[in-house]
Amino acid sequence: MVTRLLQQQNLPQTGEQELESLVLKLSVLKDFLS
Repeated sequence: MVTRLLQQQNLPQTGEQELESLVLKLSVLKDFLS
């Protein structure tokens, strides 16, 4: 999954937007679990 995130960083803006949404989902999950 980490490698996938790194690959998306090399993509244009669409990849960056996907990264941001993934980070948001991860942060929401962390808040949900804690």
